[in-house]
Formats: sequence, C-alpha cells, structure tokens
Amino acid sequence: MSLSYSFGAESNLLSKRQLFILSLSSMIGIGVFIKSKTLNELSSFNFQPLIALFVFSAILISSMIFLFTRLINKYSSTGRSFIEWVEGYCGKNFTEWAVRFTKDFAHPLGIITVAIYLIKWIAGANFLWVWESALIALLAATVMISLNTFSFKVSEKFQRALFFSIVISLIFVFTCGIISIVSGNNNPQNGKQLEPQSRLEGFNSLGGWTILLSGLPSIFFMYDGFYSVLSLKEQSKSKTSFTKIILYSLYTITAIYLLIITITLFGDKNRGDFQNFSVFSGDKNWKDVLTILIFLTFASSLNIACMCSQNQLIQLHYKYDFKDINKKIRKRLLNRGENLKNFHLEVKLSSWCHIIKKMIFYSLLIALVAQMYYWCIKNTNIFWDINDMLAELVSLFIFFMLAVVIWKAKEQSDVKLHKALHYLVSYSIFAAIAYYVVNTAIDFYWNVTFLSWLKMVLFAGMVFIPAKPYLKTHGGENKSWEKVSQFRKDNPLAQKFNLTTFSQ
Repeated sequence: MSLSYSFGAESNLLSKRQLFILSLSSMIGIGVFIKSKTLNELSSFNFQPLIALFVFSAILISSMIFLFTRLINKYSSTGRSFIEWVEGYCGKNFTEWAVRFTKDFAHPLGIITVAIYLIKWIAGANFLWVWESALIALLAATVMISLNTFSFKVSEKFQRALFFSIVISLIFVFTCGIISIVSGNNNPQNGKQLEPQSRLEGFNSLGGWTILLSGLPSIFFMYDGFYSVLSLKEQSKSKTSFTKIILYSLYTITAIYLLIITITLFGDKNRGDFQNFSVFSGDKNWKDVLTILIFLTFASSLNIACMCSQNQLIQLHYKYDFKDINKKIRKRLLNRGENLKNFHLEVKLSSWCHIIKKMIFYSLLIALVAQMYYWCIKNTNIFWDINDMLAELVSLFIFFMLAVVIWKAKEQSDVKLHKALHYLVSYSIFAAIAYYVVNTAIDFYWNVTFLSWLKMVLFAGMVFIPAKPYLKTHGGENKSWEKVSQFRKDNPLAQKFNLTTFSQ
C-alpha cells in the first residue's frame, strides 16, 4: 500500500507563502496571550530571570532548529509529521506508543483544549456553567474539524483571513502596551482591583530564577506546533522547501514572543497581564476591541489545530490502517482496494469520527471532574485549571518524543559540535520534564492539593494507556512462563522434558 495519497491538482496545492502563513499560525495564537502572564508570574515579575530564560530558550530553539531541519530533509516524505522522525530513529515499541499517544491523546486533546480556551476568553471564567462551557467548546471544535474534513480549501482561505486578525491583535497589544509604559500608568493601584495572584507550586515558590526550568514547559507550549505544517505535505506543491519555511517561522515567532512578553511585563508590572494595560482599564470600548481581536486569534489556533491534526491522522491511518477507528465506516464504503478515492473518503470519515468521539469523551470527562470537585470544594476555576494542565501535558509529551529522537540521532553524527547540540537539546527537554514531575510530587507532598494529584494521575495515564498493548503482551508472556515454571516445580516428571516451547 502506498504510504500517502493526494488527489489535488497542482494548481490547487499550497504555495510557499500559504505554508509560511500556516506555519506562523500553528505557533502563534493562544500561546503568546496565555503564557505571557504565566512566565511573568514564574519569574516573580523580575526582568532578569525572564531575559535569562529567553537567552537560554533562544540557544535551545536555535539548536533545535538546526537539528530538526536536518531531520526534515532526511525523514519528511509524507504528512505524518514528527512521527516520521520517531519511525526513523526509535524502536518499534516506542514508535507504536508514540502513534497511539498521538492518535488517542494529542489530536483530540489538542483541539478540545484550544476550543475551551476560546470559550473562556469570549465568555469569561464564571459566566457559563462547566457543562455549558464543555458543550459549547465541543460544538465549536466539531464545526471546525468538520469544515477541515469536508472542505480543506475553504478552511485554508478562512485561516488566511484569521491570520490577518492575528497580526492586527499583536500590533494592537504592542501599541497599547507602549502607551501604558509611556504614560507611567502601569501601577495596578491606579486601575481596578486585581484578582489574587496564582499560587506558585513546589520549587517555583523559591524565587524567580527557577523559571530557567519551570518556564520551559510554557516555552514548549508556545512553540508546540512548529512541526504541524509538515502534516500538510500532501497538500503542498512538490518543490516546496519545508526546511526554510520552518526555519524562518521559528525565528519570526521567537522575536514576536520576546517582544510581547517584555511589553506585558513593563506594561503591567504587578501581574504581567496585557488585560490590565491602562488603555483597557480607562475605556471599555478598547477592551471590547481587544476581546474581539483575541477571540479571532483563538479561532485561528482552533482552525489550524484541526487542519494539521486531521491531516496527520489521515496520513497515519494510510500507513497503520487503524482497525479500531473505521469499523463502521468500512462497512458502508465499497471497493476499498479498487477505488483509491473511496479509500481516501473512508479514511477521512473514519479519522473525523474518531476525533469527534474522543473530543466528546474528554470534554464531558473534564466537565464531570470539575463538577464533582465544585460540589466538594466550591472552586469555580477547576475546569479551566484542568484544561491548562491537559494542554501543557500534551506539549510536554510531544517534546519528550522529539527529545528521544534527538538523543537517538546523535549516534549518526560524527561532528563534535553536532553531538554537543544533541546533548544540549535532549538533556534540556528531559530536565524540564523531570522538573515538572518532581515539582508536582513535592507540591502534592507539601500541600496535598487535588490539582497536584490530578497532574500525577494524568501524567501516568498518558504514559501507560498508549503502552497498554505492549504491557499486556509482555505481561502475558511473563505470566505464562511463571505458570510453566511452577508446573515444572510441582511435577518432577515434567522436569525431564523441555517445556520451553510451550511457553513461547
């Protein structure tokens, strides 16, 4: 079977300019507006740790750019995106785990968490009940994934229009931040009363310099998606250089992130939140303009997440032929082996149904946990906290896969500088993940919070659920061998025979 299919005419395929816009859109959006406040809080609102983080991140991201562009040239023949790198460098068991994680967690959670962010932004944290928020987010995600499934060309044009709103919103926030800094009205006492600052967990409470490790998951979240444009390979023209597109977009995004986060820190010195700029506290109309612009930015993030996730899952389905997601669809479409267009439709529909089914499950599960917690503790923010947690965990796991790929790829590099970069990137990602886990465990030990416990449960679930087939197979082998060994011990006659073959 061919590894991928494409039925579009050359004139209908994506150009370099269109792909560059999609690449920028996949990285900029909710990340810069959500994580700017988080990073400022982690730095204890000190500029020096924040600059140190961005200097280190610039070195780290530059190293990643150099290494990943080499991987793109070598292992990017289809739209399976970063999974192709895993296939090229990692073993069979790890590859199967990565494919299952991407199919069952990364795609549906990546879409539904963005949809929940969108609902929170436009409706506020306390306007809707958790079930209403979950259902409206699910509806928005379903509409967007359906648009991308049945009309990719329309969704791509829609994305270009939304990208224009991203540019306008960035310029708008930057301008309002400059006005707030120049006017000197960036002290929170001059504005309305602010919400309490978020409690820092574990080691994060020791000081702003812990951001060099604690800030890396937020950096990963902001850059998560740089590989997404690779899933559109079958939709692009044949001579397109994805290496240059990703290289230019990564450097552009880094400059934008540093600029916006610096502006928010100096524009609101107490919270590092662009919503507290003096322009917005003084005039409600400007705040409404901001709300509309960033709503469109979040809609852009949702659309590009649907576009890239759907295409990557389709390409994965072409290779792995997932039996668990297309049983009903396959019964209704004939001539699978003879008509490739029927097969293409079958794969698109089954991928679409799979993502929607998973999104329904996750959105209702988040709402159920939040509702039960509210009945016990009366905490109205738990729904949004769980969403933040899931979005961050998905980014961490994807970067973990990339770190494993880079670690394995070092064996094929003979240049000392290249090997040093492999060590730098892989160790940095491993250290960030280890810090995240240890910090969560320490916070749970000190404070016994529900969120810390839930983080550990979700982390363990994302590790072991995709590994279930592997654990079941190897666990079954071990149990069989234990039974044979016990049988031989209990039966002296059986010891005269070689029963090894019966245990295999």
